[in-house]
Amino acid sequence: RDWYADVAFDSKKELRIRIGQSKLPYGFENMQSSQNRIAFDRTDAMNTAVPGERELGFFLYYAPESVRRRFKQLVDEGFKGSGDYGMAAIGVYNGNGINLKDKNTNKHVVARLTYPFELGGGQTLELGMGGYAGYYRVTRGEGVSSYVAGGKNDDFLDVRLHAAVTLYPKPIGFQAEYNIGKGPELDGKIVKDSFLNGGYAMLFARVPTSYGTFVPYVRGQYYHGGRKTETNAPLTIVKEVEAGVEWQIWKPLELTMAFTASDRETNRKGLTGEFLRLQAQINY
Repeated sequence: RDWYADVAFDSKKELRIRIGQSKLPYGFENMQSSQNRIAFDRTDAMNTAVPGERELGFFLYYAPESVRRRFKQLVDEGFKGSGDYGMAAIGVYNGNGINLKDKNTNKHVVARLTYPFELGGGQTLELGMGGYAGYYRVTRGEGVSSYVAGGKNDDFLDVRLHAAVTLYPKPIGFQAEYNIGKGPELDGKIVKDSFLNGGYAMLFARVPTSYGTFVPYVRGQYYHGGRKTETNAPLTIVKEVEAGVEWQIWKPLELTMAFTASDRETNRKGLTGEFLRLQAQINY
């Protein structure tokens, strides 16, 4: 999943280039390690942009030493940070997903800006924004045609813009992201360029006790758009609410329980339901 090298241009590594297969600097929760993320899954709204979170390319990162130190502390001290992917980032990548042969000669371009502000009372607020653009070649099934405005060979415009806000849990936290864009989407028997949008909002807390640290949360998400990496880029509409709690018994062991009420629609076929999930996580 990860195979890259960092080349720094200064001794403090404030400016560095990352070459190889690595995470794309798009969004906040996409950058988070699954070890640090509270909820079981990344949201459809953000993860449909970069399924697998990684790509083959090269990325230029910049952050002053003080900001790099702050990114590290937010992860090391258990505040659910996204890690150090620069205060500013720009990159070029294949755009087809991980471990796949490149389907066209086009390359995607991505950029991201984010900054963790120190507020009064020890609080930290991180604001971020960014986007990417390129052309994505859809895989079509039998009997499905495509219409690409101004394009050819099933290469659809694939572009998104996003904004993110994170108030770290000291002890109450809030996290939200939203993105809009354009991409391929199945309409009947034709794949077309279509508008997409979606995001999520999450309220959570960090409660240290003598029995470990508890992180309760509640999250709602919405997404309306195609899934570009699936055959025919099917239209997906997602409306979900999830509530749960993570129990950090000690650093090597966490237990998580979450209840989800889900309303999903794919290619005009709806699926609703509720489910409870339990997870034991070993950290090393």
